[in-house]
Amino acid sequence: MSIACRSLLIFFACTALGLQAPCLAQGTDSVQGADSVYVVGEITVTANRVRTPVSRAAQRVSVLDADAIQSTASRTLAELLSARSTLFIRRQGQGLSTVSQRGAGPSQTQLLIDGMRLGDPQLGQFDLNLLPTHLFESVEILHGPGSALYGSDGMSGIIQLRTRRDENQRLSVLTEAGAYGERMASAGYSFESSGVGGLVSAEFVRSDGDFPFMNQTLFPPKEVRRQNADRQRRSFFGSLHGRLGVHRLRGALLYADAQQGIPGVVGAAPRGERRWDEHARFWIDDRIGLSSGALHLRGFVHRGLLRYQHPGLEIDDTGRTLTGGLEAEYRGRATSNIEVSTGASAGYGAAAHPSLSASADEVQTALFAGATGTFGPARIYPAFRLDIHRLDEGTRSAASPRLGANVRASRDLPLFVRFNAATGFRVPTFNDRYWQPGGNPDLKPERSASLDAGILFDGHTVRFDLSGFASRYTDQIVWTAGADYWYPENISRTTSRGFEVALDVHLSELFSTGVVYALTRAVDRSDPAVPSFGRQLRYVPLHQAKAHASLEVGPARIDANTRYVGRRYVTGDESEHLPATVVADAQISVQRNAGAIRARLSIVVENLFDARYAVMQGYPMPPRHARLRLLFETR
Repeated sequence: MSIACRSLLIFFACTALGLQAPCLAQGTDSVQGADSVYVVGEITVTANRVRTPVSRAAQRVSVLDADAIQSTASRTLAELLSARSTLFIRRQGQGLSTVSQRGAGPSQTQLLIDGMRLGDPQLGQFDLNLLPTHLFESVEILHGPGSALYGSDGMSGIIQLRTRRDENQRLSVLTEAGAYGERMASAGYSFESSGVGGLVSAEFVRSDGDFPFMNQTLFPPKEVRRQNADRQRRSFFGSLHGRLGVHRLRGALLYADAQQGIPGVVGAAPRGERRWDEHARFWIDDRIGLSSGALHLRGFVHRGLLRYQHPGLEIDDTGRTLTGGLEAEYRGRATSNIEVSTGASAGYGAAAHPSLSASADEVQTALFAGATGTFGPARIYPAFRLDIHRLDEGTRSAASPRLGANVRASRDLPLFVRFNAATGFRVPTFNDRYWQPGGNPDLKPERSASLDAGILFDGHTVRFDLSGFASRYTDQIVWTAGADYWYPENISRTTSRGFEVALDVHLSELFSTGVVYALTRAVDRSDPAVPSFGRQLRYVPLHQAKAHASLEVGPARIDANTRYVGRRYVTGDESEHLPATVVADAQISVQRNAGAIRARLSIVVENLFDARYAVMQGYPMPPRHARLRLLFETR
């Protein structure tokens, strides 16, 4: 029996253990979001820039809510997406973690915080380990192109991060201790008084990261400990909201810094490399109520710092980025059955680094419009966006049309059929254009075109979602080795086809379970003369499956999460690969109430069956280990 077959059998055995819980009660009138645990009431998301029920969206949208964060005991966005979504998270051990959606690269999925872009104009990607989950009340994932809605980088999808908005007076304190020097403490306080409310939250995390692993590069192989893998992270979030006449105002501040050792790949001697990251972000939005609709004004400023140190090579470089944006959007009804959204945005990005030319900056402007038309059982979603990026070397523009539809197939059943056709684009990063030596100012934007179709059954106790997709990417930027240095070119063309399935079952408020599966066939179509032509892209698993189950018995709760990731090719010609893996996590929690205080004690066991694996070649993941969590909060 092959390793992949054995891995699948183990995965489904783990899933079956989670599904053996008895039916505890009859179904309720609540629904459950794709890739999420039970959520009270209809889930609405911004899949069309306006609040839309998940069941009526034109594309697949999955939601990970606060209960999903709790049941996975996730501390970072990387851990949460790895546990519950169909996205593939490229994790370099416990270090850099980036996203791959439907075979696309890390810079081709756009990150948003409260509707405003979060990205690095120099690198084009963001380390998901730098985003702690204590900041967010939910994560919305739009599967498929989102450039018609939010612009550059939305070629394969959108990840929308919704920050916490507690509106009651509440105090919470969470502490955690675990293996390999893991220590964490966080606290949060929210208040609401006379129409004015706010929230403050802070967290500190530290770990030695010196877990044992089997070093296969030694002869004979030997178990050793990871070196120079320590890390620590601090974060702070604060927000304030209130009403002033027709204005609904909200301002928020986010600060996060992290430092970590870089252990490097297995087999290489530790070189003392270190990395420092720092991010500060302020944003404000104002919703103005009008007789014909609403005007939404918002803006943000984001400052980032990345320092890299390599003592052996006497490198100590610091890069700094500054981004900002303003947006005005009107939402209202054109007729009784047509809702419109239109607006304009402007943005600025700049970066300074010893290896960048002095003029690494750009100005971006955009016009966008969209509509939701309801015609009997059908909803139609046209959208169009024009982006113009003004660069030192000239202007780059991109038009992004989109047409989506959602039809309720039956008056008696909550069965919906959806279709979406859209394009996407990505503007080259500052590194692509200005890195010295090698940067190419004449690079064209990357482009994509995609078709999606699917069905969704949105019952009270069962939600079933099936989506198929086909995408084509052109003018992709690849860094190629030259005679003296690497340089980027628009030479890559790829196609991606597959389907995604999500099944969620909520039998009562005490028991929920679900499973997601994704098949992604992403192949290189650049040059028929090279061995990689027609082969699966590197580090894109053909198969992924993830299952979860949660059961409450009295004051106790048991959460189980299992994920299967198929083989990942590490060479373009499919000659070398990492084996398929199955990893299971479990959590047991006990909760007690004493007056106005709620206490919850949890034991979290990660990698329950002690799988020895790596997500990326040369970066081992920790063996089985445990964490102890203690939460106190007011009710």
